[in-house]
Amino acid sequence: MVEFVKYQALGNDYLLVEPRCGDTALGPEPAPEAVRLLCDRHYGVGADGLLLGPLEPPRPDTPVLLRIFNADGSECGMSGNGLRMFALYLAEHHVEQWRAGEPFTIRTRGGDAEVRIVDLADGLVRVGMGLPQFTTMEGDGDSGVSGVAVPLAGEGPDTVVAVTDLNLGVPHTVVFRDRIDGELAQRLGPALAWHSRYPEGTNVEFVRVHDDHTLDAVVWERAVGHV
Repeated sequence: MVEFVKYQALGNDYLLVEPRCGDTALGPEPAPEAVRLLCDRHYGVGADGLLLGPLEPPRPDTPVLLRIFNADGSECGMSGNGLRMFALYLAEHHVEQWRAGEPFTIRTRGGDAEVRIVDLADGLVRVGMGLPQFTTMEGDGDSGVSGVAVPLAGEGPDTVVAVTDLNLGVPHTVVFRDRIDGELAQRLGPALAWHSRYPEGTNVEFVRVHDDHTLDAVVWERAVGHV
């Protein structure tokens, strides 16, 4: 038996399990097959991933330890939506002073993120994930955002796709297009997510720019698929 709660943010849903509390069979080192079963939408509870934490009793002025797992059982370094859900849970169930907007830190495999509850009742949480690190073809940490050409197998207009790579605790690959939809994500997402350019896989975002403040995005996550 596993005791859990379930949150969603922008349609991205996670199960949250406290390894120290209740009757849970996961433990601090969950087996990948157990995570996969829990996240399976037909045979399990169903979710895009699992938040395992807090790993130690939360205290003010001390980073709260969190582990994040993808639906396929692999561990994830960072998730903006996951951090927001976990921060809301901590404020609701652990540290009362965080409910009023006092910032605190969540520590993940991908680094530290400062979070703040903006509105507890509405579930509004702000996350500071730092500045993205843009990488060139050689991955040397260049700060530019210009795209590079990535060849794909097959025929047609998308045998070469221009991408922009960045890292925010986990790798992301952005494809700018004038038109984006789910069909585009289904067609190009898997090919880019597990391209030989990305040995550990990458999350792919197909983006249409309206103006300096407005973007449309369709996402293909490396361990989940179209979300």
